[in-house]
Amino acid sequence: GQLGVRTAASMQQTSGSSVDLQAIPLSSLRQRSGSAATIATTAGPPRQLSGRSVVTVATLRSRTDGQRRQRGSLGLRVKRRLLAALKRCWQLTCRAWFQYFYPAAFCLAGLCRRGTAVGGYYSLTSLLLAALASQRFHPARAGRLRCLDAALLAASSALALMCVVIVVLCANGHLGAPSLSALGAVGLGAVGRTAQATSAAQPEAEAALSDAALAIAECRNVLNVFPELLVALACLVGVVLSQGSKLGMDDRSGREVLEETRESGQLYWNVLVGCLLILCASLHCNVFSALYILGSYALLLHFARSSCRVLELPSRHFGVLLWIRCGLGCTAVAHVVASQVFSVPSVADSLQVEILVLLGMARDQGVLFAQAFMSFLLLATLSSANRPRLKPKDLDGVCALESMLSGQDPDVRLPLEISSPLQVDIASAASPYSECSSAMRGGGGGSNVRPAASGRSAQGHGGSPRILAPLPDNHSKHTTASRATRVGHRTTLRGRSGSSHGSHWSTWPTWWSQAVVPKLWFVVNCLNGSPLLPLASCFLLALVWPSASTLPLLLAGLVMMHVPITRLPSIFLHACLVYQLIFGLSLYTYNIYCTAYSKPASAIPGIFTWEEKFGLQSYARLGNGVSHVVAHMWYVSVQSLAVTLLALAVRGARWAPASLSSALVEGGIGGGSGEAAAVPKTASVAAAMDTIGQALLVLARNMVVYMRSATMLFVLGFALSSSGTSLLGLGYILWILALLASGCSRPAHLVGWDILRGHAVVWRCLLLYSNAIIVTLFCWQIFAVWDEQLIGLTRTSFSLSKTTMPHLVIATLAAIQARVLGAGILEPTSFLVSTSPLAWLLWVGGIFCHMGLVFLVVIVPPKSFDSFAFLLLYIGIVAVEQFDPASPWRRKLLTASGVLAAILLPVRYMILLPDFQHFLEGVLPRPTYDTLWRSFALEEDVRVKVKLFAFVLVAVLSATLHRIFGNPHTLDNAREEVMLRHLPVLSRCLKESARWSVSTLMFIAYFLMLKHDAASVFQISLLLVMLIKGRRWEFAGALISVCSMGLLLGQYWFDLGFIAMEHDEKEYWGLVWDWNSIRLEVAVLFLGIVQRSVQRAAAHLKDCKDVGRAASLWRRGVRSELSAYGAHIGAGLLLVLSLFRSAAWSIVFVAVIIAFRLSGDAWHALPPLRTNAWLRVMAVSQGICLVYRIATAIWLPSGTVHKPTPETIGNSWACSWAGANVTHLGCGEAWLSWLDITEDNSYFAYSFISLFVTSLLRHLCLKELAAVAAPQGSPSNSGGDVSLPIIADATGEASSS
Repeated sequence: GQLGVRTAASMQQTSGSSVDLQAIPLSSLRQRSGSAATIATTAGPPRQLSGRSVVTVATLRSRTDGQRRQRGSLGLRVKRRLLAALKRCWQLTCRAWFQYFYPAAFCLAGLCRRGTAVGGYYSLTSLLLAALASQRFHPARAGRLRCLDAALLAASSALALMCVVIVVLCANGHLGAPSLSALGAVGLGAVGRTAQATSAAQPEAEAALSDAALAIAECRNVLNVFPELLVALACLVGVVLSQGSKLGMDDRSGREVLEETRESGQLYWNVLVGCLLILCASLHCNVFSALYILGSYALLLHFARSSCRVLELPSRHFGVLLWIRCGLGCTAVAHVVASQVFSVPSVADSLQVEILVLLGMARDQGVLFAQAFMSFLLLATLSSANRPRLKPKDLDGVCALESMLSGQDPDVRLPLEISSPLQVDIASAASPYSECSSAMRGGGGGSNVRPAASGRSAQGHGGSPRILAPLPDNHSKHTTASRATRVGHRTTLRGRSGSSHGSHWSTWPTWWSQAVVPKLWFVVNCLNGSPLLPLASCFLLALVWPSASTLPLLLAGLVMMHVPITRLPSIFLHACLVYQLIFGLSLYTYNIYCTAYSKPASAIPGIFTWEEKFGLQSYARLGNGVSHVVAHMWYVSVQSLAVTLLALAVRGARWAPASLSSALVEGGIGGGSGEAAAVPKTASVAAAMDTIGQALLVLARNMVVYMRSATMLFVLGFALSSSGTSLLGLGYILWILALLASGCSRPAHLVGWDILRGHAVVWRCLLLYSNAIIVTLFCWQIFAVWDEQLIGLTRTSFSLSKTTMPHLVIATLAAIQARVLGAGILEPTSFLVSTSPLAWLLWVGGIFCHMGLVFLVVIVPPKSFDSFAFLLLYIGIVAVEQFDPASPWRRKLLTASGVLAAILLPVRYMILLPDFQHFLEGVLPRPTYDTLWRSFALEEDVRVKVKLFAFVLVAVLSATLHRIFGNPHTLDNAREEVMLRHLPVLSRCLKESARWSVSTLMFIAYFLMLKHDAASVFQISLLLVMLIKGRRWEFAGALISVCSMGLLLGQYWFDLGFIAMEHDEKEYWGLVWDWNSIRLEVAVLFLGIVQRSVQRAAAHLKDCKDVGRAASLWRRGVRSELSAYGAHIGAGLLLVLSLFRSAAWSIVFVAVIIAFRLSGDAWHALPPLRTNAWLRVMAVSQGICLVYRIATAIWLPSGTVHKPTPETIGNSWACSWAGANVTHLGCGEAWLSWLDITEDNSYFAYSFISLFVTSLLRHLCLKELAAVAAPQGSPSNSGGDVSLPIIADATGEASSS
């Protein structure tokens, strides 16, 4: 049967009653609906679903039909959206053309024809078009402006035609000099060159020409008609766009789109105005640029001082901003007009050159052109918004608006229209007063003030950088029903478009407002309250303009390194900002004077005059390698950037987040920023925000910890640099030692094994020391004229940052550490727990890094007694690691190496100082105490800096490892937590490697020790004795390592020169300290350590019982077979070795083979005892042969018995029997070859491989003998592979039989 469902639905009618439906089959409901619906499945009577929208069948049918119609009209909706987007682009294009490009074309033409009647006409027309640009989108005024466009098109076409005719007539020679002179004065036929020829800014050669001659010379240029053609083309495009723009401008929705676009670009508008102001002021220094810089500073000061938390009447804010805007606009208009007026020859001749330069007539015509054009663009930008109108009677409306926002009747109509983009810094959309500002930025006159339509609209402005204060709770509870019914048609349009009033983020693209803006706002919130911006501002001005005037800014920046911004009085940053503004205006005013009177370029920071020492410095400097224009633009931009950063810091100090969590909330993480009200603050969101905050805090803690190492390395690098080698650098070296001592004295439960944490006092001392150096270098650069190399007080001729920037970086890093330690931030867990992955990594590989650093100290020249002491410590550490890593000597040797490095660090650093070298020359003359100078390496050597760097690393790593190894459970815990213990396959591979480790070590060590000297013969002889013996192979690594250690000590001691020995004699005995022999000995030591480490790691691993028993049985079977036929394999090896080379020793090998054959043992399997006897004979014969061949290769020391040569043997009695057909030389070579006295090294490898296999077979035989002789049930009888640390090859160790 079908499942019956009862669909209970309630639809609110006008009378308030609900309609209940009877049960309907579910299948028919699905067929009719075809869409998801809210269906209540009940078994009882119908009931109304509380809190949910319940749908009736009729509603479901209507929804189904609506969805079908929507699917059918999908293409129509796409077309409508596409047409809307095209219409919007068309409207924006028209606005950009009429606002900027159309007037700019006339301005360009006027600047090209400046100083003429036509140029004046073009300039006045451009100003008129810029003023009327905002009126083009009003339907009542658009018709008149279209008529103006047509008239301008007719006039420009006529002028263009006249210019073409004049150029044609001039090219054919039909115009005389008087006619051309008159036309040039009017501005037709010449690009303003006639007026420029007589101006004071022209070169002398060109000024010597008459006006008529200049006009004749240039009238034939086709480019003379460019201004007129440009204007004609612009007018034609303007007429076309003005006719086409009626389609988009006559409707009200189109105007609303443009108004919303204008409101959404307020931030861009402010940035554009600021950039234009700085650009206009940086191109040339004159009266107009001074007004530009003054206006920009006024805007920054107003932006920094305005409050967003207190409601202030618009008359106070808008009046100031309106005056600033009007002043800048009037300045731009005056600048454009002045560029035309003062280009007239008669006016220019009546004024002095200095006055003309002060009035904007730059000596460089390109600079004059660019600055005038930038001024016009500034004027066009300032007029891009509606003009604000504020009357005294409108204050009542503002008060009414305040009453409305406080909860009273909001139905108030205000005849108020304020839409100036300059008021962005007082708007606060996160407060109820931002609604007032948003309403004031509305459209046409007489429109209603548009309050927030909902609580979400009142809070949805957090993404704007001008939004600073949070909305009070009593203003977030306003309902939306009453307000939505009282707003006008424009509010309805905005509500449909989804934009919130006053928020310019809402009209931006979705990806920008939802993804990029919250992240940017989060960064801005994190910067608030931090000293980053004010520090950058103060240091930027002080380093670019070093003088006594900027010294207070430098001191203010250093104070902010010690005291948090939140603890400084509010007047501090305000005073710094005002001081910067005063200094900037004074500096710019002085540069106006320098530009007008052509003062010479400044030579700072190399040379300072008295004016420059007190801050009066020119933008033009020597040695920059750039033009004066580029220098002006650079220095003005840097000056403006510094003031802007400080203004942002003053503004942000008002609403700095109290902690990182609040910065996360205000910065858009988890629903902050512009979406703060859209995302409810639920428990899950709050938990997510807390999680992110904790993760960021952990990341910050780890970054601070690793920054300590970076700080120490940076301090050390500067102290060892060429510019830092002085007493100031010695102070940094002593601070490093103080930091190490402080870190070692801290208890382990507080700092763990982080030796660089130290006390906060130590980091505070570094901060004070670096700050003192910065101030000293700053004053030394200004007031001194010489250098003090010993102290480190040097002057620079390029930039002050070259000498002070390293100290600034050190001070910044030290300030961070001092602030963190002063706040009591805990150490990360990885530095506190001895079993953490980082601690385990240091336990495993830290000691090898320490050995590498110690050996680096030894190997780097020059050689000295202190390096020999480090060599002793290196050998001791290697011995401890190989024999007993758990020995107390491990920590003692680490302590000794760290203390020795800490003592030698300042001593060796002082030897590098030139003055100390002179002192030593006077106390210990070099010719008299030459041995002492060479033994202690007292001469100045740059390579010592590498040792000093290694000294610090050795001291730090020694202290760290000493604390890590100090925990008695670290070694055991680390072994128990080895990953191989839980992986059977890898565990099995490690155990097999441990069994073969000694055999592999002996095989590789032979080839590493084969150096053909007396020391290598001794080492190889000991190795062969142990190899032939077949017992106690577990001591092979120790024996090899001890030999290498003794050889390294002997080589270094004899190289110091205390014992006189010739170089050839050192080479024979193997006592030459060179890289080839050193690397071989170190490789042998490293192999020994690795072999013992593998054995120790495998000793704690256990095989599965079944796998271990099977492997043991298999090994016993293989060992038995090899013990039975080992002698046969050895005889075969001897046979191959004798056939490979025919020599005297081949007779011995063949004799052993014949004896083995005649004894009858070659015909059957032998018992282990018999096999051992034959293998002993074979191994001894091969060992003696190999030692003989190596010894004859190196022969005896020089001065004793000479090594035989083919000539000596050929002339001896050995070749006296040779007949006349045999040469004596060939006879001598044959004797040497038969006696194996040759230089062929390849035969050594074959001989050793044969001996190694023979000795391995004898070792197996001895193991089998031990297994047979052992009692039943003993370890030897059951396999004998249990004691891994003792048995280190394929079979194990056998006791003596």
